[in-house]
Amino acid sequence: MRFTFKTSILVALTSSSLVAQSRPLSDSVMALNRAGKWELAGQLADRAIRSASNVEERCAAFVGGLYAAARLSQITSGPRQLKVFDEMCANTNVVKQSARDIDEIRRAFDLPPMPTGIDWSSVDQFWMVVDTLSRDIEPSPTQWRALLTSPGYRIATISHPNIGRAIAIAFKPSRRAERDSILARRSDDSATIAHLLVVATAREDLKRFRVALQPLVADTIAYAVRNASRFLPAGASNRAPPLITFCIFASDGYAQEPGVVLDLYHVRENGLGDFVSHEFHHWYASSLDRTTYGTGGGDARFYQAIRQLKNEGIADMIDKPHPLVTPAGMKWYGDAYNAAYDKTPATLKVVDSLLVAAGNDSAKLADAGGRAQRLLIYGSHPNGAYMARTILENFGRDSLIATIPNAFAFIRMYEAAEAKRGDASPFSTAGHAALGTMENRHLKP
Repeated sequence: MRFTFKTSILVALTSSSLVAQSRPLSDSVMALNRAGKWELAGQLADRAIRSASNVEERCAAFVGGLYAAARLSQITSGPRQLKVFDEMCANTNVVKQSARDIDEIRRAFDLPPMPTGIDWSSVDQFWMVVDTLSRDIEPSPTQWRALLTSPGYRIATISHPNIGRAIAIAFKPSRRAERDSILARRSDDSATIAHLLVVATAREDLKRFRVALQPLVADTIAYAVRNASRFLPAGASNRAPPLITFCIFASDGYAQEPGVVLDLYHVRENGLGDFVSHEFHHWYASSLDRTTYGTGGGDARFYQAIRQLKNEGIADMIDKPHPLVTPAGMKWYGDAYNAAYDKTPATLKVVDSLLVAAGNDSAKLADAGGRAQRLLIYGSHPNGAYMARTILENFGRDSLIATIPNAFAFIRMYEAAEAKRGDASPFSTAGHAALGTMENRHLKP
């Protein structure tokens, strides 16, 4: 469960000796697929797509990459790539020649509608896979698919596309050396694997917690809708609440259009009511946003960092007072959150300097965006909360709610709040010009 097929990324192939170089790379991709070497097939498919000299060869390689993605149950990225394939390759001979494989790929990505209400199936699937791996047995493709296509993991893989790989490394004894090597270095992978291992030690406690929690979830959802409504326009929360699905993936939870995924261990450690309220705010507010999601273009990462200031900042008004006090096991997070919160004006000045230095150069913006995301730690939560609370304290709740449709309006409202209390804006004239260009690019007509 290691490889994620993406046509936008060229993965270096370290095993080229395994494939014959005298035939098209697309043939070699499918040879690896037929041999069950799906991760290698996906890697080679990326290489073949980039090096193809014509659309027929490119689309043939694309089929091989999609086949590998289907076998690896990449149910988040796979359907998006299938859509790209349909748009690019509809009129090629490849569609006829590979019709059987394409039909199989479509069936693999043809998932049932998401349920409504409350779903626990991902937790059950998690423990079944853990039990299999712990005996040093690789789960079958059917078992992996049952896990990764369960409602919780269908949402969790949007932000954690390699969660299947992390679960395998965490619990399969024969991968212990690989696990220890990852844990020795601080990274997203090490944080995920460490979380999974902690969860495993609390299995019996989590079973008891689930039994106690299940009768309370419906009332908690009703509370969360009311709580989220405090920072939403009138009527915004009138539609039915989203799916709530519990999962094991990270010390986290988040909302996407299919619903809200919550890590069960994280809920046990941090509570449910305010946590769900925060995620419900995201879910309801997303339908009001007038800006694009911003997944493409040189400024994508910078724009996402800016967008998150507003999204997380307003939602943090629901569940994160200042100073933030966290459970003993999360003290490190609370300390870092509070330190970042207090430094927000200085941090935003650095963000401004990155904007100015990058200007409208897409290459520079890509690098500057990555630096901005690293600077605005924890997905822009603490700095966005500082900005939101500044608006709230100086102009009130209605002014804060008015910025929900537009992250750039949120920045302007924050500047006005700083001015009201006699403080200078951290954004320069040149920084404003760069923000204005970005806003024009991402504001929906």
